[in-house]
Amino acid sequence: MGHESLSVAMTSWQPGLCASGQGFFYTGTTDDIARTAAVADQPKLSVVTDPIAKVSVPAGRELVYAPIAVSGVSVSLFIERDYSPNRPPGTRLRNGTRVEGLRLTPRLVAKLLTQSYSQSVWIRDGGPTYLRGNPLSLVDDPEFRQVNQSLVGADAVGDLDNQRDTLAKLTVTADSSDAVRLVWEWVLADPASREFLAGKPDQWGMVVNQYYRGLEHYEVEGRPRADIPRLDQSCIDVPIDQIGTTKAVCALDAAPYAPSLDQAAALAARGQPQGFESFVQDAVNPTVYKPARPVPQLVGRRALLVLTDTPSADLRGLVSASLRNADGRYVAPTRDSLARALIGLSPTEIPGVQRVDPTGVRGSGYPLTRISYAVTAPAALDASARASYALFVERVATDGQRPGTSPGTLPLGYAPLPGPLQVAAITAATRIRAASPTPSPTATTPTASAPDPAGAPVLRGPPAGPAQTGGGGQPPDPAPTASTTPGPPASAVAAPALVGASARTPWLSGSGPLVPAMFGLGVLLAGTARWLAGVGPPRRRRE
Repeated sequence: MGHESLSVAMTSWQPGLCASGQGFFYTGTTDDIARTAAVADQPKLSVVTDPIAKVSVPAGRELVYAPIAVSGVSVSLFIERDYSPNRPPGTRLRNGTRVEGLRLTPRLVAKLLTQSYSQSVWIRDGGPTYLRGNPLSLVDDPEFRQVNQSLVGADAVGDLDNQRDTLAKLTVTADSSDAVRLVWEWVLADPASREFLAGKPDQWGMVVNQYYRGLEHYEVEGRPRADIPRLDQSCIDVPIDQIGTTKAVCALDAAPYAPSLDQAAALAARGQPQGFESFVQDAVNPTVYKPARPVPQLVGRRALLVLTDTPSADLRGLVSASLRNADGRYVAPTRDSLARALIGLSPTEIPGVQRVDPTGVRGSGYPLTRISYAVTAPAALDASARASYALFVERVATDGQRPGTSPGTLPLGYAPLPGPLQVAAITAATRIRAASPTPSPTATTPTASAPDPAGAPVLRGPPAGPAQTGGGGQPPDPAPTASTTPGPPASAVAAPALVGASARTPWLSGSGPLVPAMFGLGVLLAGTARWLAGVGPPRRRRE
């Protein structure tokens, strides 16, 4: 069990893992629930990005972490060009083609996260009065036009008058997650973003939505927050009949959360907006008026933005925006850019567990890259579970890292583990298998994830160097440099050959032994209930 970013890979890996007739099952859940399961009296094999804080681990309990996947978080889009009839015939031939190469700065993402465009909350009557001085949508923002000069010319994007309301909104999920924390860390490292969030207008006069001004962006431990709150809960009365009867539409009605990262990507792929701003009469009971749910956008005129993960974006055929890294380069998530982000990994307070610092990714590395770690407490497991978990880690860290589209291979949206991380995974598998059982502790513990080594992290802005405003040429891509993070011994790092080591682990053919096991825990209820409940009772404000 663990975060949903591993679900696409597990779908590919499972046929090989189940070849002997035994089943491994994976349940996508929140990172906090996965961390809780790893330190329970009867631990599971959990998948997380941020490690479990030392204070959350029961006394005498040793956790073992194994890196098993590299993926990313992305702002993904489905935008089709739609030119008006008065455009030249040659231009209109491009109607329906996909828009690619979109660039986003941290401040542009901050504007979307805080519903700061005038049509971010609702579009009726031009949006709330307190946002009417701001651009209608992302594509109307002068900052967006500055960093996307190649896309905003007369023939580049198209006429988006009919889609501006959907391009003012970023579809996000309600659950707290390590993925969202990574996004906030990247956003808050940018000085211009921090100033905007604090209430300072940008150079074109756009200001943050008043309900997000003063939002606490850090947790008690000093880490960036791990959720995306919907603090604007304003309401507007809309007419429902000819005699002036009205009903209220509130901000969460017009711009609700998506159930999951994958479902957010699926909505964009179908061109399905969320929310409603009007009501329709019930066909059976004329005295009842129901929300008028939006219909899917017409093929050739779709335009949606979502926050998702790279495996879901690639699975659904979405285009991911290029995000600005520490060198001022705009980089889209690809296998190569995810792999390059692993140069110079940062340590955590847990020995052997490293992470990508989004504020330090340079060259052609993608800033929102993340490593998925399988973690368990082997001494609290029985021999069968230890053998099964160790075998799982060995196989997905070797044969499972071969890129491809056939069952058992690594799908799009992931980068293969580099040699040192493969060595770390195999070493962890050996430790899991060889652990001696000890009595399980009975005390319950908190489940916070671990902060960076020196206590609360210090978020750094982009370093001095190339200008951080886009629109011009890309800064040169520096040659890759060796990581400053101590790795395994030199004798162990001759490990790229581990990829595809099917002679040692013939799991794809089903000829190797597979110890019966189940890992996973059906615990979607907590995240689902939180989504259904939103972020608390709406504070009804009349516009």
